Amino acid sequence: MANGAAGTLGAVLKRLDLRGRDGRLADLLLRPRAGDLASHDAVRQLIDEVRNGGDAAVRKLTAHFDLWVGGDTTAGKPS
Repeated sequence: MANGAAGTLGAVLKRLDLRGRDGRLADLLLRPRAGDLASHDAVRQLIDEVRNGGDAAVRKLTAHFDLWVGGDTTAGKPS
């Protein structure tokens, strides 16, 4: 993984150590505020882009978010 990708993932993902914790998992997880519509709007735009653009949109978004540069897109595809 490229250095840029690791830095990006570090900013997005946070490790949560649950060892020795009791109680409900939901109480330990951070949740977006109910009024945070910006994240909902962002996700809605991505969903719409995939609905409208199909496979090409998925490849474009994968390249953008996962830093994927191409390759065999048929691997694991049912025949």
